[in-house]
Amino acid sequence: MRAECLVVCLMAGAIVPVVPVSAQPAQPARSEISAPIVSQEVRPIRYSANLRTLPLVRAMAADAPVRDVADMRQRGAAPEAAPSGRGNGIPPFAGAAVAATASPVSFDGIPATGWTPPDTVGDVGPNHYVQMVNISFAIYDKSGSLLAGPSPINALWAGSGGACEADNNGDPIVRYDALADRWMLSQFSLSVGAECIAISQTSDPVAGGWFLYEFPTPGFPDYPKIGVWPDGYYMGTQRGFPGGGLDVYAFDRVKMLAGLPAGSIHFTVGAPSLFLQPSDLDGPSPPAGTPNVFVRHVDGNQFGGADRLELFAFRANWFTPALSTFTAVASLPVAPFNAILCGSNFFGTCVPQPGTVQRLETLPAWLMWRLQYRNFGTHETLVTNHTVNADNADHAGIRWYELRRVGAGAWTLFQEGTYAPDAGAPGMADDPHRWMGSIAMNGKGSVALGYSASSATVSPGLRYATRDSADVAGQLPAPETTLVAGAGSQTGSIRWGNYSTMDVDPLDDCTFWFTSEYYTASSPNGWRTRISSFTLPSCAAPPLPPPAPPVITHHTALFTGGLFAEGTQPLESGLDIGFRYRRHRLLPAWSFEFETGVTSAGNAVEDGILVRGQVQAVFHPIPPASSVQPFLLGGLGIAHHNGLTTSDTGPLVTLGAGADFDWTPRVGLRLDGRVLWMHDVLAPGWQTSGQVLFGVTFRF
Repeated sequence: MRAECLVVCLMAGAIVPVVPVSAQPAQPARSEISAPIVSQEVRPIRYSANLRTLPLVRAMAADAPVRDVADMRQRGAAPEAAPSGRGNGIPPFAGAAVAATASPVSFDGIPATGWTPPDTVGDVGPNHYVQMVNISFAIYDKSGSLLAGPSPINALWAGSGGACEADNNGDPIVRYDALADRWMLSQFSLSVGAECIAISQTSDPVAGGWFLYEFPTPGFPDYPKIGVWPDGYYMGTQRGFPGGGLDVYAFDRVKMLAGLPAGSIHFTVGAPSLFLQPSDLDGPSPPAGTPNVFVRHVDGNQFGGADRLELFAFRANWFTPALSTFTAVASLPVAPFNAILCGSNFFGTCVPQPGTVQRLETLPAWLMWRLQYRNFGTHETLVTNHTVNADNADHAGIRWYELRRVGAGAWTLFQEGTYAPDAGAPGMADDPHRWMGSIAMNGKGSVALGYSASSATVSPGLRYATRDSADVAGQLPAPETTLVAGAGSQTGSIRWGNYSTMDVDPLDDCTFWFTSEYYTASSPNGWRTRISSFTLPSCAAPPLPPPAPPVITHHTALFTGGLFAEGTQPLESGLDIGFRYRRHRLLPAWSFEFETGVTSAGNAVEDGILVRGQVQAVFHPIPPASSVQPFLLGGLGIAHHNGLTTSDTGPLVTLGAGADFDWTPRVGLRLDGRVLWMHDVLAPGWQTSGQVLFGVTFRF
């Protein structure tokens, strides 16, 4: 990286003229796509040490000389053009809605390393947040405690002897591969042209070890963006805007996860060099055999045709790599947008800051990181965003999209919007610019868009806007939320970003995590980074259910009023005691009881005591939640009569009906009537008797 390659680095090769903005070709130019280029397999290096042992990046003073990363190259650059007079087609929305709720997790990440832009990127896993910037990385737990780093990215390759050890050139990407519970870190190498990719050996990025790959690339792999897909890690790069061409890659994910020699499949794509963003998976896997989708936005006023999104399908064939394909599959017209800011169709150096004449780049030429893919089963989605001239007066806003596909159908534009809310004064001149966005959708279909915001009176800071799945299409209606307010301006460089990251926590598939840069005080190069998480009301924990009724395992009952009759001889009142088990799990309408009773009994021969014991089945025709529960019962038991001169024992059969009346969850009343048949107790043979019981029941 050299400071002399500050803004425009011309790559070797022919300079391709660009049609001026004022002229619009009748038909868009087609990008030529090469045949698949199959690389030789690359053998990885195994890194087994704890990352806490790596050297640390030296903290840089805020007033240190500005060193710009030598990326973002232009080739055959178009002349500066005046803003066009076209509108963006969708007016900003100013409605009120429920505000998003910020979580308490918000902390500063890696501080300034001496380079601009930081290219702040990160991702969240079940237990960690990994952040990367130019030219270092750090690992935190999810409460913000630093576990390892910040360390130079190339320190992972120390001792390898290759370009990935020699160069620490940046443009990093970090991904948590939820399908494998692994981590991926990457950056490019400029000296020979290579992409350096590290795959964690386990779910622990600190102590679990890494597989380190150095994949050669044909020239400088500028602006690399890598997406996770079941059959590969897919990458897009550019060679120089707008005429240098593009490259797309698939790396053999299955072999890389196993630490085996792995190859890549590569296609070149001709001009215009409108960066192709690979799709990056969140949530469940796509349907089997689904190709990775690459997307770019095209300003038709510059490159011909209507304003549109172009989709390409990359189908890697790892059994016969030469049969792999990369093909254009859709061109979706979108609402008109203007991708020229302050006369530039590339850097778009347009954003003002307080206390300085230095303006910041908006990078309207390319889609912002990420192109997030999600499979809901009923449909698939892609969400993405880019910066636009929101009012045709050089005011930066963010155009965002949701694409959908149902079944085996084609991708279609489901909704789109331009986020540039007007504060209310005429025009947007007094409103902050919003740019450098990153968008994601959680498992409930809610969307969060994070971005930078700045104006002549508002220091660059970080904000987000959201929508729930039921909101009106094309709008982010929840009030804008500030994650961290800036307190200073960048005075030493136009470079800002060049990207940020909005991710979804894999543990709940609901919480959003966002990281980007800001300033705590004005300086040439003293940027800070912020890592924050937040949840939306639609994802908040549901209210606690009302306390469950006590679990009733047993019932006891005291019954009085037993009344028997044997022929013409009445039996006097007595006392029954019952014990009831809870309803049977396999027969939920049934209870089983044991009951015993003592009754003062007399007949024509003598007085005495009648003692009974029986087991009975009780059928409940209505659910137990009712306060009045009728029942039918039937039982078998033994009766024993003990008189003054005689005693006798015989079988007992009972049939009856009644009801339980709940007073409290643990106390109730019971009333029932029964018919009893006793044999050889009070008189020879079977005798029929009646019984009425009422009393109190206790449950525990």
